[in-house]
Amino acid sequence: MNATAISRRLPLFAVGALSLSLFAGCSTPTAPAASVPAAQRAFELALACKTNEALLDTDAAERSGGPGSSLAGVERIIILQEAGRPATAAGARDVYIGKLGNDKAKIEELDRNVASGVAKLRSERKARTGKEEC
Repeated sequence: MNATAISRRLPLFAVGALSLSLFAGCSTPTAPAASVPAAQRAFELALACKTNEALLDTDAAERSGGPGSSLAGVERIIILQEAGRPATAAGARDVYIGKLGNDKAKIEELDRNVASGVAKLRSERKARTGKEEC
């Protein structure tokens, strides 16, 4: 499965995270496709303002290991940031940065992906419900 096919199936905020996980040295572009259902569930739960349930899905994806766990790490940061939990999001970001090896370019890309993910999540919620925030 190529990157274009994957991007059509991933939640809006996960596309940037996928590129980051591939950039971070994860195995193959086809491997993250297995995390699509969990990513979609987490996205839908976050849209419905069910933050804790969305985080449980990211926990499960992280425990599964492989490239999906990298994607789940970025999703966790986005979900926490969007839910107004900046201290917890910062802690999750620090953990993720530790996995990146403190590479400045990768950290900058992570921050761009998180900001974009939060904006896209809020935009989608507004389109569906008429309000951006929970």
